[in-house]
Amino acid sequence: MKAVSTLQEARMTAILFLLIFTVGCDTFLVSPLLPKLAAAYHMEEAQGGQFVLAYAGCYAVSAIILGPMSDRIGRSRILLGGASLFTVFTVLCGLSQSYRMMLLFRALSGVAAAAISPQVWALIGDHFPYERRGRVLGIVTSALSLSQILGVPLAAWSASVWGWRSAFFMLAGLSLMGSLTFMNGFARNRTSPPKVPQGSLPAAIALGLSRAIRNKQALTGLGVMFFMSLGSLGMYTFIGVFLWKYMNMSLVGMGWAIAAIGGGNLAGNLAGGYASDRWGERSVALFFMLLMAGSLLSLPYLSAHSLLVMLAIVVWQFSGGASLVAFNSLLSELEPQVRGTVMSLNNAAMYAGTTVGVALNGWILEHFDFMGVGWICGSAIAAAVVGMLRLSAPAHRRQIKIANE
Repeated sequence: MKAVSTLQEARMTAILFLLIFTVGCDTFLVSPLLPKLAAAYHMEEAQGGQFVLAYAGCYAVSAIILGPMSDRIGRSRILLGGASLFTVFTVLCGLSQSYRMMLLFRALSGVAAAAISPQVWALIGDHFPYERRGRVLGIVTSALSLSQILGVPLAAWSASVWGWRSAFFMLAGLSLMGSLTFMNGFARNRTSPPKVPQGSLPAAIALGLSRAIRNKQALTGLGVMFFMSLGSLGMYTFIGVFLWKYMNMSLVGMGWAIAAIGGGNLAGNLAGGYASDRWGERSVALFFMLLMAGSLLSLPYLSAHSLLVMLAIVVWQFSGGASLVAFNSLLSELEPQVRGTVMSLNNAAMYAGTTVGVALNGWILEHFDFMGVGWICGSAIAAAVVGMLRLSAPAHRRQIKIANE
């Protein structure tokens, strides 16, 4: 099996990595800036959640429309337009003089981000052979973890030294760099135009969505992503509550736990990519989903043992990162002609699952205890495993496996 070693492919991987790193930083940026934003806009910190909801809601809705558009008019156009607008809206976030202005530009940033991330995943499917696509997806996906480990702390440091506006300006600079390198790097490496019927754009969007949803394998895959997000991201939202309230962990200890989360996910992304190319996406995703389900179910029962909690967190995040890469690689090949639509719907399913997970786990915590959260999240991953069992590897993946044997 040949590694991604050519200069052209390495350059393309680096460009896509930069774009995902930028979007990742933007996704996690508001949380550390919330106290300063609350002071600047004379609002309660709880209102800052509206910035996140505006971003995520507009992202999810826009992705559903932009995915089919990319299958109709080309991914590079959608991505480059989205990255350019993302730069503009991020600058405007930094210049916002009121809560309403910031809310508006965070919403518009979400729309622009929806034109970037799903198209990155689809472009990897377009440009890289299936037999080594997993490792490229692993490398690019690791940019999300790295943005959490390095990007957000760097932005927070910038905000503490030069003011919160500088964090947005720094992010806009990254976005501009990503736009320029993408324009230069992919202009010479375009894939053939998407093979979808010509006609009006609204009709093409409707046709792309219909085709993706009618594909039972793709639809099952979207369900898998929904339950993966409900379980893993639903737990992530409340892990601080568990560490603080149920384990009486110090701030230093929580810092190590968060570092373990980021590091475990980063390592899982990279390992999952290479493992997928070696043993097959379906097998790797199933194995690591089972590990993730076990770690989430056991986590609430380990509160008396700090080292075991840290181990469970690392296993959860490593297996989550690995299974995500393997699953996305498999999903990218289920309906290649509307790949942009499928990957955009996949992102929408991720946000939907996260929203349901946060709401459900919040209710569980309010009325019961963290044991219930563990059972809900572990059961959600178990449901994702059931969905994975209904998915089959693409025909050429099976041919590759037979040839290797």
